[in-house]
Amino acid sequence: MVDDMRRDLGHPGIHISRAEKNATGEPSFTYQTLSMLRENHPIRTFYPLLGGDIVADTSKWKDWDNLVEEFPPIFVNRAGAQATFPGPTFPFMSSTLIRERFKLGQSIEGLLTRRVMNYVEEHGLYR
Repeated sequence: MVDDMRRDLGHPGIHISRAEKNATGEPSFTYQTLSMLRENHPIRTFYPLLGGDIVADTSKWKDWDNLVEEFPPIFVNRAGAQATFPGPTFPFMSSTLIRERFKLGQSIEGLLTRRVMNYVEEHGLYR
């Protein structure tokens, strides 16, 4: 689905990483994933893009202090949450919202790209 979304967006700068998919099946944590990416791509710099609404929960994140020190996050505002960071507000989006709308028979137009919507319908996802 991510590849479908990338094709729909048509932006040549978007690259899909399969780093977590190729993991051992153990839980994946942001700091570990970024460390692995840095090891595999030492000339690149990685910045996690995080919704500002998670700030209150960062004490629960594994290796949060290391993450901030080694991979300074870029925080963005999300619709429905108090805007506390300069810059744009990203629309509220979650798989939970999409599943709930499917369950209730509500429209999900505008929440998924055309190819992703086709994939969801063809594979009976979120039902």
